[in-house]
Amino acid sequence: MWGTPDAVSLMPLLVFSCLTPVPSLRAEETETEFRGEIAKKHEDSVDWWAPKSRQPKGAPTVIIFLLDDTGLAQIGSFGGLINTPNIDRLAAGRLRYHNFHTTSLCYPSRATLMARRNPHTIGLGSHALTALGFPGYNAIGQWGHTPLYEVSQIGPFNHWPSHEAFPHSYCFMAADVHQFVPVLWDDHHPEPYRRTEHLDKDLADRKNQWITGHKSLDKNLPFMMLWALGSMHSPPHAPDSYLDKHKGKFDQGWDKTREQKLRIGRIRESFRPTQS
Repeated sequence: MWGTPDAVSLMPLLVFSCLTPVPSLRAEETETEFRGEIAKKHEDSVDWWAPKSRQPKGAPTVIIFLLDDTGLAQIGSFGGLINTPNIDRLAAGRLRYHNFHTTSLCYPSRATLMARRNPHTIGLGSHALTALGFPGYNAIGQWGHTPLYEVSQIGPFNHWPSHEAFPHSYCFMAADVHQFVPVLWDDHHPEPYRRTEHLDKDLADRKNQWITGHKSLDKNLPFMMLWALGSMHSPPHAPDSYLDKHKGKFDQGWDKTREQKLRIGRIRESFRPTQS
């Protein structure tokens, strides 16, 4: 999805997005004062074009890798037993946070991250698919879920990414999707129903295409990319090669696994685990 770098909207439950700056204008700002000169003859006139709106010099490019429903303790750089070398390289020498407050559900957690607000203040004390007509629980079609009865080529699109500062998106428009035979949407158009090696690879390929195109057109223009994977979310589909690689990894049981994570992970010394 393309929009402003500080856009805080996330449309479908699991979405890949890329953002470039597109300023939102109030009605009174759409007519800019003409700064040229209009004379009786063209040769005596001076034309003028309003300058393009760009982000301030030094504005950063922001990339969010969102792993849905994934505990930090599963990642190698936090002591997890799953081999995550690429994530570990990103974490090395960078900031790692130990006090992230999550909710009990995937959707409110993502919405909280994007909106920078407590979930109840944006109507997501629960899930949008189970919205209730009470304050704190009544968000419909905001911060991540388009109502299913609005998912079609004819819209309406006011609850789609395109209406929330994201003109382009590549995603599935449901709570979950088959990771090997996904039903995807490219903007407002359904993708052909097909089998894929894995949805994560499709999202990575599309990410690379969008970044390559963006940089080839304007390499100095900052962008925001939200790359949200679906493989850790329901349904938990993984390629056989990954299943084979971790077979038997957790046969020691929950308690022993937790002890090992606490021993090798970056956990605060003051942390005291709950009793089994």
